[in-house]
Amino acid sequence: MGDNTHISRDDALSLSVRTGCGNTYGVTFRGYSRRCAAAEDCTAVITDAGVAAGPHPWSVVADHQHVPSFPIGAPRPGPVGAQLLTPWEVPRRTSRPPNGP
Repeated sequence: MGDNTHISRDDALSLSVRTGCGNTYGVTFRGYSRRCAAAEDCTAVITDAGVAAGPHPWSVVADHQHVPSFPIGAPRPGPVGAQLLTPWEVPRRTSRPPNGP
């Protein structure tokens, strides 16, 4: 990637990587949904706030104490994707970095 590689945060779950040769890559982290692990027939999805709800309006959510499939407050596991961005997809910087243009 070269000595002149810059990494910047786009939002909470994505980064932009600009290489020394001018290519820009978008890196996105896609966290899995936290599901209820208390019973196989429960379709509840548990939010970061600990609220259990069905993934769809017609979903059946079992009436029991919901157990998250991974801890609330912990990082959400999931895949990471990266792709080469075309010039019109590259996020525009709104401020200058401290040591550079």
